[in-house]
Amino acid sequence: MKTKNKIFFAVLLLIVAVVFALVYMNYDYIKFEVADYINVYGYPVLFVLALVLEAVEQPIGAEVPGIVGVLFGLNYYFVILFVLLGTYISSFVNFYIGRRYFSKKVEGSCSFKEYGGYCNLFRKYGKLGLAVSALSPLPYVVFVWLSGAFHMKTRDFVLYALLPKTIRLIFLISIAGLAATWF
Repeated sequence: MKTKNKIFFAVLLLIVAVVFALVYMNYDYIKFEVADYINVYGYPVLFVLALVLEAVEQPIGAEVPGIVGVLFGLNYYFVILFVLLGTYISSFVNFYIGRRYFSKKVEGSCSFKEYGGYCNLFRKYGKLGLAVSALSPLPYVVFVWLSGAFHMKTRDFVLYALLPKTIRLIFLISIAGLAATWF
């Protein structure tokens, strides 16, 4: 791997680690701030928060503002609409970033033979990994970047990333909606 690419990946990992650590250390503060913004600004803040929360890899997903919005009495269907819209836009932007910028970095970071091996590995397990990351708390944004970097078809990206992410968000927000009616 070239020194320039090693430095780039090291800086990228460091930035992700710092953002993750800052969010983790301030989790309660961020959670209360999210609740306050949703209470004051309503649906537009759901869109913005979903867009921002899905833009970078960190432990709080787009479901958090959606759940808080439902618990604060906002309309369930509008909550899902605004959260999904923010998530979709952010996911496509990250997919494009992966395709446009990270593909060159991945190709340049290893030999042609290694890159071919990584491509074959991603072709074999990438769709499954992307779907699992969309359904679970695994690092979704990283898989979206890799999907773009390894030139996954947009149709496959929608099928294996956005569809499972939609199912997850609707499921979690629905559970919160049911919990709000019980209490």
